[in-house]
Amino acid sequence: MTTIRENYLRTARFEYPEWVHCQAHATPGAYLRYGKDLEEIVLRYQDIFRKPAAWQVGEAPKPREKTTYTDEWGVVYESVRDGIMGEPKGHPLADYAALDTYQAPDPDSFMDWDDVKAGYDSELADGRFSWGPGGIFFERLQWLRGPADLYMDLAEADSPGLQRMIDLVLEHNLKVIRKGLEVGPPDFVGFGDDLGSQRAPLMSPATFRRWLKPGYAAMWEPCRAAGSLVHMHCDGMIIPLVDDLLEAGLDVLNPQVRVNSFEDMWEVMRGRVAIFLSLDVQGVLVFGTPQEVDDHIRECIDKLGSPRGGLMLNVGVYEDMPLENVVAMAEAMRKYKYLHRELPE
Repeated sequence: MTTIRENYLRTARFEYPEWVHCQAHATPGAYLRYGKDLEEIVLRYQDIFRKPAAWQVGEAPKPREKTTYTDEWGVVYESVRDGIMGEPKGHPLADYAALDTYQAPDPDSFMDWDDVKAGYDSELADGRFSWGPGGIFFERLQWLRGPADLYMDLAEADSPGLQRMIDLVLEHNLKVIRKGLEVGPPDFVGFGDDLGSQRAPLMSPATFRRWLKPGYAAMWEPCRAAGSLVHMHCDGMIIPLVDDLLEAGLDVLNPQVRVNSFEDMWEVMRGRVAIFLSLDVQGVLVFGTPQEVDDHIRECIDKLGSPRGGLMLNVGVYEDMPLENVVAMAEAMRKYKYLHRELPE
């Protein structure tokens, strides 16, 4: 029998998977709103919800309460909504003069590598693919510097301090990546940066190539050398940046369907990079009917699926998603996950 891991790897490598990999995860905010009603759905659809066996009724993940807190980088967050991580408000490198004394955190101070290795082993024992830590890059720069100042830095011909900050974050990330590969290597190394807005990338391709692309290439090279596939979550409209992401070494891209049209994704992504597609949680899954949710999932597979593979479906269940749509989503994933085998290559 083909395992989830084998099928996922075949999907990512365009090696004719048996089914379209479909997965969902319920957020702490959704658990806060729906409680045991949501837990019952999660347990009913254990083939869809990621790692459901670890969630027992009455033991849902604890949300972060409304608070102000500081992370290991010295970034201060304000959380005003239970179940949501909050927004960075205090930026330790708002003044680049702080670079003279600022130090990135030691990964060994907050990463338990025995736990990371145990996680790899547990996933493989369950027939699932293993994930290694890769981290964030562009977003870390925003949080350290502050978004407005960072965007001004990126636009300037010669921004003082920007390259030093980039090098600092890159050096830290490479330590995490190399250690994660050393205790593995995992099947995938995961990265996450939202590079787009609702309508366009947050920077021009030329700016991306100058300041960020070299860093992604440097982080992804050791992953590929170790035989681990590179997976990147990236919200927003990012079509103009896809070619550069692929040149930097990306294997699996996690874009949003609502802001990147099917036509654009077909032209730029299909057959070139595995698409771990985030479903429409801004529209259909929140405001649509269960039938519209069903139609949406079928359309995603119709438009981007192929017998060769290269398509996975992903959705985060948030507190604004009606439970009937959560059920419709899970049912549709079950119903259509073999549909790709009937489509042209």
